[in-house]
Amino acid sequence: MSQWFAVNGLFQNIEKTNALHFKSPKWIISNLLSHVKKLKKLFGLVFDKHTKWNTLVEAIIIKMSSACYAIRSVYSFSDKTTLKIIYFAYFHSIMEYVMLFWGKLSESKKVFQLQKKILWITTRSQPRDSCKPLFWTMEILNLPPQYILISMTLLIHILYVCLYISLLTLQVSIHKRNYTNTDH
Repeated sequence: MSQWFAVNGLFQNIEKTNALHFKSPKWIISNLLSHVKKLKKLFGLVFDKHTKWNTLVEAIIIKMSSACYAIRSVYSFSDKTTLKIIYFAYFHSIMEYVMLFWGKLSESKKVFQLQKKILWITTRSQPRDSCKPLFWTMEILNLPPQYILISMTLLIHILYVCLYISLLTLQVSIHKRNYTNTDH
């Protein structure tokens, strides 16, 4: 990697460089440096060198537990609308962040349990009450449909970008013709 920087006239500050070295039985993403620490944190994401997202889910669950505590703290003097706003501002934003990476893991059940717990608090229901009607009345998507929505939104964005690039390429090829008279 240092050679690439040197060839391209760039300077690499080794002391400030964080390299992620991902390995999987099926593929290798990058082989940047050999002295990689066990865990790296980048944009709030916790990566390990084996591309297992369990560490990320554990960190997210800790953040969501504090969101659950925040909702429980204001529960006694807030109405449902305020609690719903706090839910979307605090819990939902954490849950949705990088859900594509961890949404299908078995640990996501813990996230779903926390989501149900917050829903019971928000609607002032009992823990034995079914959550399905509560999700409907609060107009909140539970974890599995939220994962599908995010996946489909990403797919639509990718298709849109591919279509845009193909149209741009077509436009460039049409406008490449020289219409000026060069015989003057």
